[in-house]
Formats: sequence, C-alpha cells, structure tokens
Amino acid sequence: MRGCHDIGGMIAGPVERSGTGAPGWALLAEALRALIDSRYCLHEQRRRIEAFGPETYAKLGYHELRIVALAEALAEKDIVGEDELARRMAALRRRATE
Repeated sequence: MRGCHDIGGMIAGPVERSGTGAPGWALLAEALRALIDSRYCLHEQRRRIEAFGPETYAKLGYHELRIVALAEALAEKDIVGEDELARRMAALRRRATE
C-alpha cells in the first residue's frame, strides 16, 4: 500500500515552480535540525513526515512539513517543552506582525 507521500508514477499534472526558494525560517529550522542531529537525524525526520496523514501531507508545503515534524520531535524528546515552544512561536508571530 502506498503512503500519501509516495506519488511516483502517478498522474498529477504539471509541477508548479515558484522559484522563490526557502523562506528564512526554513533555513533556521534546518540549522536547528542539523545542530541536534545526534538526537534527531534526517532519517527520523523523513519517517515522521511520511507518517503524517494524507490531509496534513496535502495541506502543508515542503518546509511546513519539516518544521511540524521538527516541533513534534523537540517536544517528544523533551529538548524544548510544548509550553516553551508555544511561547516562542507566539513571540515570533508578534514580531512578524510589527
């Protein structure tokens, strides 16, 4: 049975190529993932992303899937608690709207 991420060989139409590159926050998230590589490796991230249900996988973009997987792992491994992560995300949202 195919996972929702496994679309190779399926007819999906043209690929949209925006050419904008990765947003700044995505680069920072990847740097954080690389920093904690011994506790959260790239292969674990891939497995987490592949385990998302089809609705989540279809709704989020490439970088959003990676950051959600990273946030879940940080909380699950008690690297950053859920409360601390929520506070920091709220602070980032406030800064983004200023």
